[in-house]
Amino acid sequence: MTAESTDDQYLTSFVCASLLLATDISDAGVSSGRSKARERSAKMRRVRETKAAAWRELGESEPPSAVRLWELTAAWTTETRRELLVDLAFSDPFAPYALKFERDALLDGLRSIAPALEERPEFVDEIETVRKAATKAHSSSKFKRIGVVGFAAALALGSAGWLAAPAIATALGTSAGLTGAAATAHGLAILGGGSLAAGGSGMAGGMWLVAGTAASAGVVGGSGSALMYQLGASEARSELIKLQVTFRIAVLGTQTDLLKAQQAISALEELESELRGSLEHERLLNDENSDRVKVLAEKLEDLISARAWMTAEADHVA
Repeated sequence: MTAESTDDQYLTSFVCASLLLATDISDAGVSSGRSKARERSAKMRRVRETKAAAWRELGESEPPSAVRLWELTAAWTTETRRELLVDLAFSDPFAPYALKFERDALLDGLRSIAPALEERPEFVDEIETVRKAATKAHSSSKFKRIGVVGFAAALALGSAGWLAAPAIATALGTSAGLTGAAATAHGLAILGGGSLAAGGSGMAGGMWLVAGTAASAGVVGGSGSALMYQLGASEARSELIKLQVTFRIAVLGTQTDLLKAQQAISALEELESELRGSLEHERLLNDENSDRVKVLAEKLEDLISARAWMTAEADHVA
């Protein structure tokens, strides 16, 4: 990431893009003509107005626009802009509120803002194709989906929404083991339905797992495994899939930097070793069928699947 694309700038760009997506999706509901869709669209607009408060709290006086998004990201590398697109592809622009929308509506919104990030609209389809392929890498898991939600995500769902940001955001980030600006940025990302990295360098798209940023963010233990340990099973899997997509789209797709790709894979191997050690420790202290053991075992299996998929992708490019 360039010097210009700091944590705060990435956060501002994410919020800007998220509000643009919310606008596109809510407007699409109005044009559908169905009464139920129009009613939901009205609720979406109210949520959008509520979340706009966070935009103003970031020091922005003008409404979010594609032009502003381009201004915020123009100095970024292609890799970083693609990381943002991946984060957005995994986001819910209306979180923490519960409003259903078709994934196609989100993809259409992403296509509309892609040019502001200097990408072709068709690039969104490439992201979606890779996302589906990355998700399939986990389909053979012997674990059933465990209904465990991480504390931070649960608090986000039960919060008063963005009117209380950034105070709620700080609490969310603190619950994930972060401090200071990193805690606020991480919490706002959760409230926005996406995920900024845990680190001080603004790494996104799941790259915090392999970027070695956890220590600088104040995570207990100073490693990626310490934060991953605290995530719920579904949140950990989502971050891993996001990492896989970013790896293929942003790392291999922009520069075919095989050294960087191998470093990422090696970092996952180290993370796997740490989680394996944590699992052995938990098995000494808990029943084998306890949620603590099951969730950690599921995370480990998902991590192994993600690493195998990334290794195959790097070998294919090589």
